[in-house]
Amino acid sequence: MTFFAPQGKASMEENEFTQFIEDKFDVTLKWDLAPTDALQDRRQLLLASGDYPEVFLHGKFTTSDLQTYGKQGVFLPLQDLIKEYGPNLTKIMEEKPYFKEAITAPDGNIYALPIFNECYHCTYAQKYWINTEWLDNLGLKMPTTTDELYTVLKAFKEQDPNGNGKADEIPLTGAPNKYVWNGNIDAYLMNSFIYNDNDKYLIVKDGKVDFAANKEEWKKGLEYMHKLYAEGLIDPASFTQNDQAIGQLGNKEGDEVVGSITTALVSYLVNTYDKDITRHQHWDIVPPLKGPDGVQTTGATQSVGEFEFAITNKATEAQQIAAIKIVDYMFSEEGALYAEYGPTEGKGWKKADADEKNINGEPAKYSYYNLPERDPNVVVNESWSQIGAHDLSNTFRNLFAEGQNPLEAEGYGTRLAQATNVYEPYAPKEVYPANVFIRPEDTETAAQLTTAVKDYVMTNMAQFIIGSKSIDKEWDAYVFNEQNRREALKANEFLASQVTQYLDNSLRSIDFKVLRDILTNPNLKNYYSVTGSEDVYAGIQAVQVIDELKIEYPLIDSIYLVRYNDDTVFSNGKAVPIEEFPDAPFIKDSRAAATQKWVGARSFKAFPTEEGKQVITLIRGVGNGTGLIVVNVNLPTLQKSIMQMYDPEFTFVNIFNRSGGNLWDGGKQDGARAATPQMASGEVFSEFTSSYSGWKVQTGLNNGKIVKFALKFYNIWFVFAVAVVLIGVVWVVYVTRRNYKPIQQIVTLIETVASQKQPGMNQPKDNEFRFIQTTLEQMIDQTKQYQEEHEENLILQKKYFFQELLEGTRDFTGNELTAEMNRFKLPQLEDRWAVIVVEIDQYSRFMEEYHNQDQSLLKFVLSSILQESARHEGTDVWAEWISDQRLYAIVWLPEMEKGEETEDKLLAGYLDRVGQYLNFTVTIGIGRVAVDVRGLRASLKEAVHALEYKAVLGINRIISCGEVPNSTNDVYEFLKTISLLVQAMRLSDNVWEQHFDRLFEQIRESVLSRQEIMNTVQLLFQHYNREFAELPREYQEQWASVFTPLLPRLEGWETIDDLRTLCWEGFRDLSEQMQTLHCSRKHRSHILEIRKYIEQNYNNPELSLNYLSDLFDINPKYLSKLFKDEIGEKFVDLLISHRIEKAKQLMLETDKAIQEISEEVGYTNYNSFNRAFKNVVGVAPSDYRKAI
Repeated sequence: MTFFAPQGKASMEENEFTQFIEDKFDVTLKWDLAPTDALQDRRQLLLASGDYPEVFLHGKFTTSDLQTYGKQGVFLPLQDLIKEYGPNLTKIMEEKPYFKEAITAPDGNIYALPIFNECYHCTYAQKYWINTEWLDNLGLKMPTTTDELYTVLKAFKEQDPNGNGKADEIPLTGAPNKYVWNGNIDAYLMNSFIYNDNDKYLIVKDGKVDFAANKEEWKKGLEYMHKLYAEGLIDPASFTQNDQAIGQLGNKEGDEVVGSITTALVSYLVNTYDKDITRHQHWDIVPPLKGPDGVQTTGATQSVGEFEFAITNKATEAQQIAAIKIVDYMFSEEGALYAEYGPTEGKGWKKADADEKNINGEPAKYSYYNLPERDPNVVVNESWSQIGAHDLSNTFRNLFAEGQNPLEAEGYGTRLAQATNVYEPYAPKEVYPANVFIRPEDTETAAQLTTAVKDYVMTNMAQFIIGSKSIDKEWDAYVFNEQNRREALKANEFLASQVTQYLDNSLRSIDFKVLRDILTNPNLKNYYSVTGSEDVYAGIQAVQVIDELKIEYPLIDSIYLVRYNDDTVFSNGKAVPIEEFPDAPFIKDSRAAATQKWVGARSFKAFPTEEGKQVITLIRGVGNGTGLIVVNVNLPTLQKSIMQMYDPEFTFVNIFNRSGGNLWDGGKQDGARAATPQMASGEVFSEFTSSYSGWKVQTGLNNGKIVKFALKFYNIWFVFAVAVVLIGVVWVVYVTRRNYKPIQQIVTLIETVASQKQPGMNQPKDNEFRFIQTTLEQMIDQTKQYQEEHEENLILQKKYFFQELLEGTRDFTGNELTAEMNRFKLPQLEDRWAVIVVEIDQYSRFMEEYHNQDQSLLKFVLSSILQESARHEGTDVWAEWISDQRLYAIVWLPEMEKGEETEDKLLAGYLDRVGQYLNFTVTIGIGRVAVDVRGLRASLKEAVHALEYKAVLGINRIISCGEVPNSTNDVYEFLKTISLLVQAMRLSDNVWEQHFDRLFEQIRESVLSRQEIMNTVQLLFQHYNREFAELPREYQEQWASVFTPLLPRLEGWETIDDLRTLCWEGFRDLSEQMQTLHCSRKHRSHILEIRKYIEQNYNNPELSLNYLSDLFDINPKYLSKLFKDEIGEKFVDLLISHRIEKAKQLMLETDKAIQEISEEVGYTNYNSFNRAFKNVVGVAPSDYRKAI
């Protein structure tokens, strides 16, 4: 069997994974290889010549290729092979429905498979990175809104954040997407105004696709970016520079000059791989910003790679089976591991060490770190690496170890994952599909349209941002101009073809399924052949056939069966005489024309009393005139599906049947000729006729005549406007020249004086009036500036010295330290000192209640009260506001016996004064007493660490580092409580409230720090995400609707009571919504009753799905589905879990023999018990008993 693939550096015949595959599947592989850069040319040549191999392992096919060669029969459909021989692929398609949708062609066949390349950080890659060192230097917070970002960028430009005294800062930079991944300025910023996918500019809402770049929200985004550019906050090079220029800018030696960048990877800008370079460590992502209208979203893409693997018609049946087994194996855990890294452990991979964790901080299974060094001169030939379709999903990726420190080179993946965690909650629920199948004949048109629209949007966006085009004056021309109209013609042609294709595919698939059932379904054949007493059972079988058809094709409204041997109609589960059926006239007309396929539109009702529905109808004769199958498709449902493909506000779509009747208007049936079709108000741009149904599809723009009229006179008005502008220009030039001489004399005089006094002022002048204004302002402000400069610099230098002293960024000799202390008139550090950190409680409320000026005043008061308290106790204190919420201070303490007493009195008095004079409270963290500078820095860390326990110990108090209790964080107990809480919530069992209370009691009892508490809450949410991912979609939506808005609020809590209140609100809402959903689902009470029965009778050896089915009178298959949907576990897993937990309890609490315990929990066969116990616990029962 021959495989087509790219040529690597080594032989594919000698490749270790090739040899492994040959041995495992007993095949001999031959190779047709092509250089990577000529791969597609070679592939096309093989297909054109007919001399192609049995299997394309790595073909890089487009959706057009698949449809073309699939229709020709060159590529074989794979779905039946997958169903029979591909358990791993089947599992992935069940777990990831979008994967199956992305690889299924419109005719329902799967012709090729891609590398399933899920990349978490790639899915939400439109990120924005900011220089946090600059934020800290300027005392700024991370921006959360577009207005706050403007303030930050303005400060970056004007306040010298790099401290070099030069105006060399670039507040925001970027690069075109073709050079830097998501480097476009709009890739991030536009998502605060309207969703921007940074590719096709398509938005999806309620299943309907729309265009983003012509909306008013898009215009607002452009206005915001133009404002940033006009004020010098966006780097002009952002529209032209490449990745090398970005790297040189970010890694420039000396002072850092970049403040922020739009890109998926910060490694474009700064070196993240060299351990000796640490500049990247103060770069962090900015979460999605909230825009002026409350929009806060981020770009999202589905991860399905190019189509690679295809089986051709040259393959024999045995070769087809072998090929599908090979590719399916590559979608298993072992197969994907060996395909990517080779089959030999210790070369490209190894089993992870016990302390190695994956990207989510969970225990890893495999690792590619700390492997033996390789000879760089030896070519690696162990795996197929990126060749061929295989599993690179997130599930597989998460098996591997990743560095846990996000600021180290080995932890870069973790850093990206953590950054992406922030973005994921803001992604839209609906995005444009990863792969869209377009008819081969339309591929070129679609590509041209896509390129033309994208180029048009990108070009105009750059012009609007930099100001070469006026947004106010030229927006309308941008939205719709002559070029747009030409593109609209093409777009309507494309829309008409797509509607025709959708209509044909939908109707044809129903028709083919009905025809297949007529020919092959024994239940259907049986119904048309039986009479008398056999009719009841045949009717039951017929109901099953009808239900299966309706489930498989949601467009179907109703189906009825006409049987001529007894002149009955079988509809809605019962048979009635034809003459009593409301659709009898239609049946009579159809009997004479049973060969006719689709009829529409018409009114249908199944019961005389109900109102008629608009349907189109498929008529298929059965046997040799023994009856009819009549299938009615709901016309409004079909219309709704088609309307999702266009915007009815701008575009219309009309469909006419063979008689010329408009389907949307309930057109006349095909049996009667209609008059001239009535078109929607607007100009018809395109028309297609279906080769299958014979129906005609027309598309066009609403109000097309008005647009045409406007375009007709556009050129006349344009010429007139140009003439007016030219006359105005001549007049302005004349008047300006006549009045310019006095201005020129003033400018010359100022230049002369300025050049004599200050040579540096003799700068080029772009505008004389601006030059005059600037010079006068400089002359007025210069004296005042010189007077204030020294005082301001002294304050900043003192604060900077404080940071150097405490943070250890500079080492001081004894003389240097003495000199600096004298310079700032501070007491010498000769005795004993301690560091205290004062933190404002409820800081978010503090910011809401007080304006910025008031906040600064109150912080000054806090500092002054501390100074006064120190003087009252006869000592000194040096305090500085290093962060917004915290005041850091060094306290001078007297001798040993008095030092502790002085400190206690000082801080107690400070708290009293704050409570007396201010309307808010503070909490104080205290470090240990220090006797040197090194101890002082350690004291700072201890004081900050003490404040971490404010969440549990409470606010408005003093927390000493020596009083912080040891954490008793029992992870297992937390996990157990979390698991019980999640399970109870899934079942709408009110016991969840007890588990919720217990979880927060455990947090209090364990005395966790704030970070540890957040880790616990994140663990809780991860369990919820995992559990709800297995539930039906409506449950997942309820979870998302409750907790997505809650997540941002969880950042501002300070005490455990605050956090509990926030979480309680979310859990309570979720519980109420879950109960509503549960109550509306059928058999909800049954599943609770059954679960209770299992818990009480788990030791019954006869307990099985069939046993419960008989006991509760529920179909076994349906019962199995109920377990999966409602409980989230299979029946057998639930039963085994109960039995093993009880066995563990008996082994812990009794001395009974293991054999006896196995029988007591329901296992009559000890080997079965031993195997089940080992699968669940991980060790044999005997080993478990020894361990406890």
